[in-house]
Amino acid sequence: MIYFIKYQLSLLAVAMFSLGCNITQQENPQDATQNAAQASEEKLDDAQVNAFATLEQKAAAALNSQQMVLARQLIGKGLQQTQKAGRQYEMYEARFSLLKGKLEHQKGRSTEARRFFGDAMAVFRIRKNASGTFEVRLAQASLEESSGDFAAAQRELDEAQKLISEVNDANLRGEFTFTQAELFASQMKHKDASRLFLEAAEQFHANKNPKREADSFVALASCEESLEKAQDSKNSLNKAYKIYMGAEDKEGAVKALHKLAQFSLRDEKYKTAKEQLKRVEALYLELGKQSDATKVNQHLSSLPE
Repeated sequence: MIYFIKYQLSLLAVAMFSLGCNITQQENPQDATQNAAQASEEKLDDAQVNAFATLEQKAAAALNSQQMVLARQLIGKGLQQTQKAGRQYEMYEARFSLLKGKLEHQKGRSTEARRFFGDAMAVFRIRKNASGTFEVRLAQASLEESSGDFAAAQRELDEAQKLISEVNDANLRGEFTFTQAELFASQMKHKDASRLFLEAAEQFHANKNPKREADSFVALASCEESLEKAQDSKNSLNKAYKIYMGAEDKEGAVKALHKLAQFSLRDEKYKTAKEQLKRVEALYLELGKQSDATKVNQHLSSLPE
């Protein structure tokens, strides 16, 4: 009888141990989710990844060069394709959501921009992607700055700064400096902004990003003009113009040169102003901006000899 009771107890213990193991396995859904995610990541198709990366680069380039119609088409295509590809490609979908948010920001649609930034942020944070999270923070800071909420913009930059040590992309660190400078400039802190715009230009130069280096010099020139440093402002614009031309960025070059022509007119250096405006007119024509070229030509004809 005693032997039988012990035998029954031993069977019960084995059953409880098995049940306990099953319960333990079922109560760890986080591990299961992570394993599933890892398994999904392992199934990424190299050709598909390269296609998404190429499309993102083209969309970003169109957005940066203000080709809004093309940017909208490419970003829309990217969102559609990444969503159709499946959840394992959600990081690429997040990249296009970020671009979509930037596009909506440029169009002045703040609510839509925030929604797409939020979509991108959710994925980057879940995936623990510091660079992606950092970039969304910068985009949100720029949005808040343009909306006039400088405190909110600074909060976004403060959050971004916490991640900067995890960001390996030197261009993104340059963008952080540039965005902070823009915020200072909006708050009329032109001295602080000038220092940071120059620092951003140096960062972009070191990372061989001429367009953003030139953009930094244009922004610096604006601050220097506000500080009544006209010659410094002209020097910065000249640097920007030469960098733009070297990079074959005619969009940037024509803006810098047009501003230089305005300085020449202000100084009553009409001969120099005419030479500059003729080059401005030619650049507008090369860019296919006939109406802008016509306005410059009319201005030229009204200048004294």
